[in-house]
Amino acid sequence: MGQGNDDIGRRRYRLVSVRNLSHRFASGVYGLTDVSLDIYGDEFLIIAGRNGSGKTLLMHHLVGLLEPTSGAVFYRERPIGSWIDEVRRRIGIVFQNPESQFLGQTVREDVGFGIEDDGLPEAVLENRVGASMEAMGITILADRRPPYLSGGEQRKVALAGVLVREPEIIMLDEPFIGLDLPGVRSILRALLDLRDKRRTVVVITHDVEKALAHADRIVVMSDGQVVEEGLPEVVAPKLSRYDVRAPVGPVERMSWLDA
Repeated sequence: MGQGNDDIGRRRYRLVSVRNLSHRFASGVYGLTDVSLDIYGDEFLIIAGRNGSGKTLLMHHLVGLLEPTSGAVFYRERPIGSWIDEVRRRIGIVFQNPESQFLGQTVREDVGFGIEDDGLPEAVLENRVGASMEAMGITILADRRPPYLSGGEQRKVALAGVLVREPEIIMLDEPFIGLDLPGVRSILRALLDLRDKRRTVVVITHDVEKALAHADRIVVMSDGQVVEEGLPEVVAPKLSRYDVRAPVGPVERMSWLDA
């Protein structure tokens, strides 16, 4: 593993701990091998790696969608299996294809779907849905049908559907894929706003350039292992070793939000 960012560990409280996690497929091939890492509160973390590096597989283990062959995942120091329903409320995931998450006929219905069975008073439910849509800037889309929205709008709807459950961590798998420049900027601004509101944001991607300038830390995976971890400006020059396109120029000047 590369040099970690110990300063972040001192400044922030640890939410997720992955310890010696391995996953072997039925074929006998390992998709993850002895992975250990931490995710802290109030940070913007990038988990990077080329396609097939194991980053999405790791994400599935963080919310118990897959069982590890060995090792364990802890949330707030407790094994996730001991309170998995609550962990899945606290970690919200937006998958690479957001349309796979749509369950409502309209944007408003879809955003509220995740809390319909929580027994909330109608006024509370409506307020939560309204606040989540407003946070993502999609109130104007409330009566639209999700499948007919643009890619950026669909990701915002999926994000609102996660936010309505008030998670501590928002985890997104390839959130910028297929988006044009305005779409990238729109999603990036939404993520930074969430971070400013003290949510932990985890971006899983092979295309680090779009978010690297705003990240607190980056973890790089290759062949199912964590191979680098640390500050973006320290790790960025090493990315090409792992078939991840390295940015050109100083990291802090790379923001896609710049005019």
